[in-house]
Amino acid sequence: LLQHQPADTWAMIEHSARSAGDNDYAALAQNVSVSLRAGGIRLRDASDQYHLQLIAALNRKQKPGRFQNVAMLDLHLAFHSLLAELASARDYLASVAGTHVGAPANIDALNRLTSWLKRPAGQTVPSDLLISTLLKASDESGPDPWLSDLGYYRNMFLHNKPLATNEHARWLSMVESTTTHGNVMLIEMQIPLRSGLLHTCEALRSFVDLHARMCRLADFGAKHTKYAPQIPHVEIAG
Repeated sequence: LLQHQPADTWAMIEHSARSAGDNDYAALAQNVSVSLRAGGIRLRDASDQYHLQLIAALNRKQKPGRFQNVAMLDLHLAFHSLLAELASARDYLASVAGTHVGAPANIDALNRLTSWLKRPAGQTVPSDLLISTLLKASDESGPDPWLSDLGYYRNMFLHNKPLATNEHARWLSMVESTTTHGNVMLIEMQIPLRSGLLHTCEALRSFVDLHARMCRLADFGAKHTKYAPQIPHVEIAG
């Protein structure tokens, strides 16, 4: 990993590109930085909502099992925003990768980059490590299609069936968990594990993992950009 948070690293790449007069590349780097930072804030918001729900449940002596309340809407919206920002970061990284191989300006998302690479013009481009990594992580037939999972969640919850209407996510559960320090109570929300599967997984843990993977992808991409990240500095004469 790099020494800085990926959002900060991409802001430094923006500075380097702008200093070199490459404003188009700088704008893409800025977009990556903003989306990563916003995604982190929305993940924090979701975690805070879990904490508030747990405290409220403990105060009312909630027994283990499922429950609902109006305040769940804040949690659902935080997850919606998180997925939107992570998907935006994915597409901005795809746009950056596209510039490395001479893709047209309208190739501004991962699905468009994937389609373009299958056309005659895209089949002759040189190999690019960031593109290879993006394609591998979005290959549904591969062993770990986590970018495909991200797209599935974003499309389902933002364009098809919001979390508040999902048969699993419209419930919270009070769960007792055994630890080395004794039993503790936790809040959980279940979501579908993956498209086409009946199994579920815990929402916050799954989205924390997706966020961490996106940050690692952004760190990897930052090592393969046209401009090295440089910390902006101010020179004071005198």
